Amino acid sequence: MLDISRRSVYRYISSGELSVVDLRTGNERSRVRIPSRDVHELVRRRTAASLWR
Repeated sequence: MLDISRRSVYRYISSGELSVVDLRTGNERSRVRIPSRDVHELVRRRTAASLWR
């Protein structure tokens, strides 16, 4: 959706710019999802920030 690398997504998560919902059940590998509202908000913030550069 954002056309960015997985590493960039994790960077946004680490910085708090994106939140995750962990859907892990039991001992399975973690299954995380990023709420679409967070993605849209990130795009809005980044777009607004780029206008001032």
